[in-house]
Formats: sequence, structure tokens, C-alpha cells
Amino acid sequence: MREKIRKFLQNHLHLWNRRREKAWAGLSILVFPEMSSAPPVRLRINYYILFFVVALIVSVVLSGAVLWLGRQFETVQSVSSIERRKVMLSNFHVLLDEKRVLLKRSREQIESFRDLSWKDARDLEDYIESQITPQSVQDVTPASRLEQDLITLKSLSQESDVVLGTAAHHGLHMIWNRAYLNWIIPRGRPMMPGVGSISSGYGGRKDPFGRSTEGDFHTGVDFAAAPGTPIIATAPGMVMQTVGESRSGYGIYVRLHHGFGISTLYAHCSELAVKEGQRVDRGDVIAYVGATGSATGHHLHYEVRFGSNRGRNPAPFISLK
Repeated sequence: MREKIRKFLQNHLHLWNRRREKAWAGLSILVFPEMSSAPPVRLRINYYILFFVVALIVSVVLSGAVLWLGRQFETVQSVSSIERRKVMLSNFHVLLDEKRVLLKRSREQIESFRDLSWKDARDLEDYIESQITPQSVQDVTPASRLEQDLITLKSLSQESDVVLGTAAHHGLHMIWNRAYLNWIIPRGRPMMPGVGSISSGYGGRKDPFGRSTEGDFHTGVDFAAAPGTPIIATAPGMVMQTVGESRSGYGIYVRLHHGFGISTLYAHCSELAVKEGQRVDRGDVIAYVGATGSATGHHLHYEVRFGSNRGRNPAPFISLK
């Protein structure tokens, strides 16, 4: 039993020694002295040490290469960033010029709208200044020309947005007013086509009743027609006044309000077909021809009024289609 243990230990010890010798094996270098008869010197380099040195050298080289590539990449990125900023700066300059042109046009439009919407140009300037966020140039310390251009562009953009918004609002408001005015303006004859004829025009004339030698001023246009001929509205609107019999000489009459202070009056009617507060459209029958009030015969007295002034000449409105 002891003999077996001893042999087992000897075998394992021998194997361990062989493995150690193999592990420490490496390269052998003989160094011969040039001018001496001394025996050569043997240098042994272990494989482990050789591998460590080679690995260290490779690691240093790779690390240096990685650092160099990183710096090259940063340089390329910096150059690319500079190029992008140059392009952005060029675009911002173009946008800046466009904004200035647009701002100039908008200010011209605002000036043309001023008479419609602003009593004083100073009111518009105060409004624009109140809408723009103030920015002090002294408080801004840009590191480059690009930042300064961006600040200028932002300020101009903000101002132009206010001006454009105001211009668009008043432009649309003006277009709407014109379209609405074009819709509500009285047009054509207050009778059906081919019915009735003008018997007295607008302006000075002889007194039809012979009460005055100086004559009188006729504030409307008279249309002679048969009794009971339908009278139609010349524009859409609302019935603002109906009078069964007046002392002013109009007799039975109706007055329509169309908006913007425009109204039309239809007098000497025999009968009314509408009531106060009723809405009517262009062409609706509102009354019938009669001879009530101060009239020498059956006819319609037609007036076009603006505000509280006396009737305007209806002829230009009658000729409209």
C-alpha cells in the first residue's frame, strides 16, 4: 500500500515538473563576446513573457490608433458642423431678406388699411409694439455672427408675424365688407321687369300740385303703374318701419334697412305685404301700388337713403344689375 502511494506521488511530481518546464520553455538567445574567448551567454525568454510584451505593444499601438481615429472623426465632425452653419447662415440671410421685403409690403398694406381700421397711425404702431416681446441687444452676448443673425431674424420674424396677422385680419375684413356691401346694395327697379315706367325723376321739378311757383325738390323716383301692381324689395334687409297713413304726404309706405346705414323707402302704397321686424330678400313682394298720401295718380315713390340724410339719386342703383 505504501509502495503504491509513493509511486503515485512520484508520477504526479514528475508530470508537474514536466509541465512546469514546458510552461517556462521559450526562446534561447546565445550572446558571443566579440573580442573575448569567454563562453557565450545564454538568454532564455519565456513564452508567457514574450506574449505579454507583444500584447502590451499591440495594445499601445491599437490605443494610439483609436485615439488618432477619434480625433480625426472629431475634426471631420467639426468641419461638417462649420459647413452646416455656413449653409444655415446663408439660408438665414436669404430668409432675413425675404422677411424684410415681406415686412415692407405688409407695412404698405397696413398703411392702405389704416383709413378703414385705425384713426391714427400711432395707434397701429402702439399695437404692434405691444405685441412684440422686447429684447435688449445689450443683454445678449452672442459668441458668433450666426447667433446675432438668429436674434435679428427672430425679432424681424416676430414683428412681421404681428404685421402680417394684422394685415390679414384687416384685409379679410375689408374684403368681407366689400362683398357684403355689394350684396346688400339696392339694385334694379322696385317692380317686376317690364312693369311700370318712370314718371318723375330725382331732383328739382315743378310743383305737381301747383302750390308753389318756385317748384320743389323730388327726393326719389316715381314709377307710374296700375293700381295693385306688386312692389318688390331691391335688396335684402329687414322691415324697419311700416306706416299705415302718414302726414308727410307719403301715405302708406314701408321702409327697409339693408345694413351699413343703407335703407330704401316705398311710398303711396295701397296695401303693405310685410310687417315690422320681418326679413325680406331681394325680389320679395313688400307692397302694392296705390295713390295714398299726396299723389296725383297711382304710382310708387322710391327712395334710397344713407343714414339720416335725405334720399340719394336712385338712378345709379336702378341701373345696377
